[in-house]
Amino acid sequence: MITSNAAQVAALEIENPVVVAINAGGEALTQDGIDFLSDQFFTEGFTFGDIEGGNGLQPAFSNTVYQTERYGNFSYAIPVASTSQAYTVELRFGELWWSNPGERVFDVSLEGQTILDDLDILAQTGSFNTPYTYVSGPITAGANGTLDLQFLNGIDNAQISGIIVRQVMTVDVQEPGLLGDLDGDGRADLVLQNQDALGAWFMNAEDVLSGSNLPALGQGWAAVGIGDTSGDGRSDLLLQNGQTLATWLMNGDKVEGGGDIATLGEGWSVVGMADVDADGRADVLLQNDRAVAVWQLDGSKLVGGGDIATLVEGWQIAGTGDLNGDGRADLLLQNGQTLAAWQLDGSQITSGGVIETLGAGWDVAGMGDFDGNGRSDILLQNGQQLAIWQVNGTQFEGGGDVAVMADGWSVSGLADLNGDSKTDILLQNGQTLGTWTMNGTQIVSGATVNEQLASGWDLA
Repeated sequence: MITSNAAQVAALEIENPVVVAINAGGEALTQDGIDFLSDQFFTEGFTFGDIEGGNGLQPAFSNTVYQTERYGNFSYAIPVASTSQAYTVELRFGELWWSNPGERVFDVSLEGQTILDDLDILAQTGSFNTPYTYVSGPITAGANGTLDLQFLNGIDNAQISGIIVRQVMTVDVQEPGLLGDLDGDGRADLVLQNQDALGAWFMNAEDVLSGSNLPALGQGWAAVGIGDTSGDGRSDLLLQNGQTLATWLMNGDKVEGGGDIATLGEGWSVVGMADVDADGRADVLLQNDRAVAVWQLDGSKLVGGGDIATLVEGWQIAGTGDLNGDGRADLLLQNGQTLAAWQLDGSQITSGGVIETLGAGWDVAGMGDFDGNGRSDILLQNGQQLAIWQVNGTQFEGGGDVAVMADGWSVSGLADLNGDSKTDILLQNGQTLGTWTMNGTQIVSGATVNEQLASGWDLA
């Protein structure tokens, strides 16, 4: 029996949008689909271009940021919108002067920390016709509101050709795969993806009853959520392209309607889908830094919503589920080892509080109603060990160990796969899927899914 566990948010990284890109030493240009500004935000240094000599004209660098550079001892102070938002900094280097390793060696620091110590571009690339790229880990700006880069001479001059700052975007998820009842038979189906191609397996426990291709996604679009947005008893797909959201209204493998919902404001991202107002339709939960909001939907129409609240620093969303059995989804929150809940009615928080303090080694793997009592439980994981916490609102009511997954297996989704109104566990090991049919903390049955994922296909 587990009496305490540690919970951490699972986060799915999505494409990080470019905040600013700078062509060091040069004019504005477009490269790799990125619009680079002319050189700015710098202090000191000198500029040099490939056509001015050096190691000779390098046609491979033509019409790219690599054909110019800023060199010497210099710095950049790049303004960003938030000091709490995480960013990555990509540095692009092209050697325009020297031909051999060891002829240029220098240091680069970011926010006062050395990120490149004794960088030798030619030692990294082996050729002065090959550029070198470095991408930092997530970092936040200091109180001055800028990301500060310092380039320091070592052997010969420091230099840089291009800088790209991207906002780190994550979607907090309660399970990896998109599982939902596409055909309205009371059993969850699996949405599959192979690049731009989508497919579906229609399930009964571990049996794939049938499989079908879905319409292909248009360029730039991705399936980011699943839920019944129209209230017809069938799950629909939430799609995203940049900041634009749309729905496909599903009937089995057929798209019977849908369209664009609206465009998210700058900095906002999808957290998940859940029915927060008990109208039988899934809504879209959104987050911007610590601000949380909801869009209430009717199919592809935005019919309501608003700001929910601002998370206190240190707290983040760990999952969504109906913790108190009122038919409305609530938010599971986490701060270090503490779990808490916001109970919702639309965009209003009706109550909330701390659930339990959790011990080390355990993660939140998802949420689902494993015992069929109408309230969501919390699935926990520690290595290959799974356990369940049963909750009523903010009250911890019990739980226990489930089982130990064999090596190589992981949780890939949570949904009612056999139509008994209890959440089951979908497992994955490479291209092989398996199911644990659940009743509370007990595994009623377990089996390998009778079809394997084809090469290139995975859960969406």
